[in-house]
Amino acid sequence: MTQIGNKQFNGKNGKCWINDKRYMNVYNLTVTITNNYEEIPDPRDGHFGKVQVPNGYSIEGSLTLRRDGSEIDFLKELADATKNNLIPEISIVAKMERNDGSKAVRYRYDEVTFDSYDLQKFEQDSATTELELSFKAATFEEI
Repeated sequence: MTQIGNKQFNGKNGKCWINDKRYMNVYNLTVTITNNYEEIPDPRDGHFGKVQVPNGYSIEGSLTLRRDGSEIDFLKELADATKNNLIPEISIVAKMERNDGSKAVRYRYDEVTFDSYDLQKFEQDSATTELELSFKAATFEEI
């Protein structure tokens, strides 16, 4: 008999790739898609309210990783791009799957930009150092 808990999605089986490199130390990822609307007067006769007309969407997210050294090259690429006023080509692939592995959901986010990032951060009395990266993306697709 299959237990109901095995059919649920949870973060334990989440995986993340940045520019096709798997990061084992990513332990939190959130991506939010916000629909944008333009509000206009209702064009129908006898209706005096307002209606919303779709006007695109925006993608924002954040990922948190525990620093283990695997992120150094990625941060160096971001820092070099910042110094030279460039936007590096970055994509993120995220995967969630059920506890029993029977179903998975993958999305790819392209044209990713990071608004800010901690190049260096440490705490004297902390066992782990975390790096949180807030990002925006231009497109997404289920893969």
